[in-house]
Amino acid sequence: MHSSKKKNSNSYLVMWDMYGLETLLSLNEWDNKRDKWEKDTVWAKLSGREAPTPVSSLPIKPMILRAQANHQRNYEIYVFSTEDGIDIDEIKTMFTECPQVIVT
Repeated sequence: MHSSKKKNSNSYLVMWDMYGLETLLSLNEWDNKRDKWEKDTVWAKLSGREAPTPVSSLPIKPMILRAQANHQRNYEIYVFSTEDGIDIDEIKTMFTECPQVIVT
């Protein structure tokens, strides 16, 4: 995601298996942290200060490895977007109370 992406939706990286939701990450939040780190790094270098600690990468490779190593649990990994009014807590509730809604 880049700044040109519309800000009226939220994007998430999600992983679940036959036992339920395992990972739910806000890509918008991660993207904002990365953008801030990039700006802070430029200003730090221009002012002669030490650059801030880089933002960690998304855990996509470990998620894929976990899914491959535990194929009997039927992991699914998706990226999806929601309307701006639906937040991460509502998505967790959907997975808990009515998971069929989230996967259709």
